[in-house]
Amino acid sequence: MKSVTGKTLKIIAIVTMFIDHIGAAFLERYLVFLRSNGEVVAKTVVNSRHPGLWMDFMGNAALISNVDIVLRLIGRVSFPIFCFMLVEGFYHTHNVAAYLVRLLIFALLSEIPFDMAFLGGLSYRYQNVFLTLFIGIVFMYYADKVLENPHIFEVAAGFAFIPALIAGGLLGVECGTISFLIDAFFGEAQLPERTVFQIMVFIGAAAGAVLYFVLAKGWDRVKKAQAFGVITVLIITMVVAFVLNTDYNLVGVFTIAVMWLCRKNGMSNKDKALYGCIALFFMHHAECSCFACALPIARYNGEKGKYLKFIFYFFYPGHLLLLYGLRYMFIGR
Repeated sequence: MKSVTGKTLKIIAIVTMFIDHIGAAFLERYLVFLRSNGEVVAKTVVNSRHPGLWMDFMGNAALISNVDIVLRLIGRVSFPIFCFMLVEGFYHTHNVAAYLVRLLIFALLSEIPFDMAFLGGLSYRYQNVFLTLFIGIVFMYYADKVLENPHIFEVAAGFAFIPALIAGGLLGVECGTISFLIDAFFGEAQLPERTVFQIMVFIGAAAGAVLYFVLAKGWDRVKKAQAFGVITVLIITMVVAFVLNTDYNLVGVFTIAVMWLCRKNGMSNKDKALYGCIALFFMHHAECSCFACALPIARYNGEKGKYLKFIFYFFYPGHLLLLYGLRYMFIGR
């Protein structure tokens, strides 16, 4: 029986995200401080700020590191749930423009808390997840337009493998799994970074082209025109995410695109989650625990549940400020 509402999914995503960020914004930054200054200095700093607060746990780098790993694994559940709810929200909203404006406003409001929590100060180098979700909405909007008007790309239908090849190459750049396999294959032989980059791009591009030819077998000209247009939109939005260096980067946009495609093909909620997680896991093996999100998503009943529209929007910058404040209380940075 499907008994999970959108409200429940959002709460699961928010809680697991908070757990993840305790590790990323607090423990990992504290570990850097502990390892660079040593236990004695760390203990002195903490006790000077909060006498009696020092615990053996706080001086044990190995234990903190293990706890951090557990927290980060739990946190892998949150992003695919947010992607799933974004796709659902896109097709249930009555005003896509308002949806985009809301995401953009909170992306701007969250940027300072995001920078303080993860980078320790203001920076343009890394942007928060709201911007990734914003770009995901832009992709779905224009991809739908392509499906409605494929004749625009009909002249290029025979060349649809080209954007597939380019998209694969882009994903290859960010594919941690390919990097892991290269390291495993070459072992101690340290390849130049440029060579590793070229291999990753080549493997990604080849995979993209092969996948296209396998899927496109039997497609008519209209279907190929749609593929050309949709993949082109995907390339543009992934490049934007890559250039801006948003959270989850172009992999995040690709995950949203995969879930969108699953929905367009009438797949079950469980399949949407699984295919989205496969995309995430392929990009980086550290995302292995994200598959757990399929359990609640499979039981999603399509209902909103109690109104929680702005809870996540305000919770996101709020919890980042909280974590930064706690870290500052401990080590002053």
